[in-house]
Amino acid sequence: MSDYHSTRCASVANAIKSVWETLGPDGVAFGVRLARLASVIAHANSGQQGAGLTAGVQQENLFKDMLFYADKRFKPSSPGTSVDADYMFDGYPLSHKTIGAKGSGDLALAWSKNPAGGVQRSDFTSSMVVMSFHARSDRGKWAGLGTGAYVIPADYLQATVILGSNNKTDSLIKSHYVTQAMRHARDIGCMVPLAYNHSVSAGVRLSLWQSGAGESIPPLPPLSTD
Repeated sequence: MSDYHSTRCASVANAIKSVWETLGPDGVAFGVRLARLASVIAHANSGQQGAGLTAGVQQENLFKDMLFYADKRFKPSSPGTSVDADYMFDGYPLSHKTIGAKGSGDLALAWSKNPAGGVQRSDFTSSMVVMSFHARSDRGKWAGLGTGAYVIPADYLQATVILGSNNKTDSLIKSHYVTQAMRHARDIGCMVPLAYNHSVSAGVRLSLWQSGAGESIPPLPPLSTD
């Protein structure tokens, strides 16, 4: 594996760590806010058809909004960048995947059969940020893998992962490849832990009224009770 991708991924991991430690206008660290809102999103979609994919997309958008607001080195991807890039860090392309608290761990480069004739992808052209909300286990495939962000170098993915298929995609990344890649990111110092309690926001809903007025404007602080 080259040092280039590992070095860039380490820079991404350090930047995410700094963002999560940043205090918002309400005095709550961005990492804490992300974890709470991710739980709200998961519970809001629970029990609905396609809940896992819908929640994953919403949690990914939440993650990106946080990065774009807190660190201007993170920017949306644009035409001409790597085809699987979801955003950039200082010009370095990154794809983003989310594993839910109850997810199997299977991922895909693109859900090419949902809808029919969807995006076709067959290679890793970007390094990957896997945001895992799945609880750590003492054994099995989740052993030693805590909740947090795992930044996985593109060359590792290219050399290690063999894509499969199922009824939703022809670019399936089976969970044993995913967890293996997450361990690699952890072992090279490219994992950023994030405390996550899946049940903390059960019964809570998101308030669109308090979500801010634009991408450059932070969420409104709570009203004073003084």
